[in-house]
Amino acid sequence: MGFANAAARRSPLDAFWLVAGVLLSVAIELVAWKHAASGTGRVSYATYALALAPIGAILAYRWPVLFPYALYVVLVPFNTLLSVSQHDTITKVLGMASAAALLFWAVRNRTLVMPPRALLPCVALVAWMLASLAWALDYKAGYEELKTMFQLVVLFAIVGSFPSGRREFSIALWATVAGGLIAALYGIWVFHHPNALEQQAQLTDNRLMFQVGRYNLDINLYADSLFLPLGILAMTWLRLPFGWRKALTLAGIGTLVVAIYFAASREALIGVVAMLLYFAWKSPHRKQLFIPLGLIVGGFMAIPNMMERLSQSAQTGGAGRLSIWHVGLISFLQHPLFGTGVGSFATAYDDNFLKVFQRYYAGWNRAPHNLFVHYGVENGIVGIAIVLAVWYAMFRMVRVVGKEHPMYEMQIMFSGIFVALFIGSMFVDLFSQKELWLAFCLAAQYRAMMMVESPRLRWEPPATRGVT
Repeated sequence: MGFANAAARRSPLDAFWLVAGVLLSVAIELVAWKHAASGTGRVSYATYALALAPIGAILAYRWPVLFPYALYVVLVPFNTLLSVSQHDTITKVLGMASAAALLFWAVRNRTLVMPPRALLPCVALVAWMLASLAWALDYKAGYEELKTMFQLVVLFAIVGSFPSGRREFSIALWATVAGGLIAALYGIWVFHHPNALEQQAQLTDNRLMFQVGRYNLDINLYADSLFLPLGILAMTWLRLPFGWRKALTLAGIGTLVVAIYFAASREALIGVVAMLLYFAWKSPHRKQLFIPLGLIVGGFMAIPNMMERLSQSAQTGGAGRLSIWHVGLISFLQHPLFGTGVGSFATAYDDNFLKVFQRYYAGWNRAPHNLFVHYGVENGIVGIAIVLAVWYAMFRMVRVVGKEHPMYEMQIMFSGIFVALFIGSMFVDLFSQKELWLAFCLAAQYRAMMMVESPRLRWEPPATRGVT
């Protein structure tokens, strides 16, 4: 029995209890987060987690896409703020629970889809990172980075193998939009109502900052996390006829863009523009994009702090990134083939920090802020080649239907989002973040949905086969 057929037989009462259960779960998680952030201890969080467990188990058994997977998707933009320990977050727990619930449902109903071929380079990357742990300069940091990547790849594999129907795919998309809008509204509210720490940071950097207890959120990562919901809403807006739904979608786009304005993230500006230009290039509705694209670019240019940050890029070396990358290049040349080992960038950086003239002082123990610098230093040329293979496979993965298919624009949407995320990964460490892998998971879910609708559909470029 397929998932879509089972879903179609649900009663309105089922839906009522589902919504009630999810809302109760969210409420319990938020209260637990408040206690964890205020430092009242792990006991409080464990108490609320135990209270959530029976409800969560029932929902996960019957509707794994809605809970815990949809809740995980909603909370991804808040990942860092939802920390419960040094290396664990609520979203990490929900991600592992989502993988287990989806796999259990699929095995119980004996319905699995062939995993995407994009999984192969992902597994190769994890294997190479595991091998590099043998010569890592910082074994503890390497183990944590390897564990995170392994968990992300496992979730990707299970989501890509889950037999999603259009309803399940829509739930995941709109959960992403909901999470993005909540994050955007929260960012706008924080910008106008900062706490003492956030206000001090805003006065220093003249941009949005997040600080909850002892946890803070990388503002560039926050801005980049809005690429995915923005791309979904932008493609939805293009496909809708003129009317109230199109206007409401445009309001959602505006909310996300305003949050990115307040973040004043330069790579986010470039990523948004690149994504919309890709849509304009590929979409048959391209003429509709030029006015909103012009308004978005004009809005960015009209914001004083954004123009100030753009004008200071050369003077500050991209907020110290050029100095970091220079040190990274020295570190890479010392071990070009195999790298210094997973999780070892900060150690290699500190070892070579004094060998580079710091035109703009970036400080010690810095993150690489670039995809190639990160994996080049830690995993060498071999690691860079595997990472590029992962990106290439993700772009190819969504090419499952021809231009004549009604779902073809989903391919355009995911490709445009990948373009924005790839640009973002040139300036911030995205590749081991849930924000990036959520986009990969949704793309794999789209591919699985098309496989369910057309079981004989093969993973080949549209030019070499027709849709069956």
